[in-house]
Amino acid sequence: MMFWTVVAIAVIFGGLYATRSNVLLYELVEEDSVSGLPIWTLLHPLRDRSPERSAEEILRILQSGRIEEALSKFPWKSADRKSGIMAEEAYHPIQSWKLVSRVDSPGTVELYYSVSRHSKSGKVFSSPMWITLERSASAASWRPVKFDVVY
Repeated sequence: MMFWTVVAIAVIFGGLYATRSNVLLYELVEEDSVSGLPIWTLLHPLRDRSPERSAEEILRILQSGRIEEALSKFPWKSADRKSGIMAEEAYHPIQSWKLVSRVDSPGTVELYYSVSRHSKSGKVFSSPMWITLERSASAASWRPVKFDVVY
């Protein structure tokens, strides 16, 4: 009995290791979802988490209230868009976040978060946030390139 348990565990971990490049193991998306974010996701436990660490650094900076510092990491096509997001981030500060989904393509990772916020009026709500990162072939680190959020 013990032998077969060890074999089963070895097969499971071997399978996970062999499929580590598949970031999503399973995703349940509600068809009429407005946000398009999945209800439930099973992310691969052996995935490369370096892009997630880069994005979470930005989220921690936002959570600490250093909004200008966090948003200056992104290239902005519109100064008005950046200033609008800065105002909203100040009014609806981040309390916590949860990685909901992730889409990988060569050199790019899109991370989808559910962010818990509270407004200055005391209202608590959840909002979706998308952070896109890129890595060039020569660079070892991930560079933030796009920030989208719905308040």
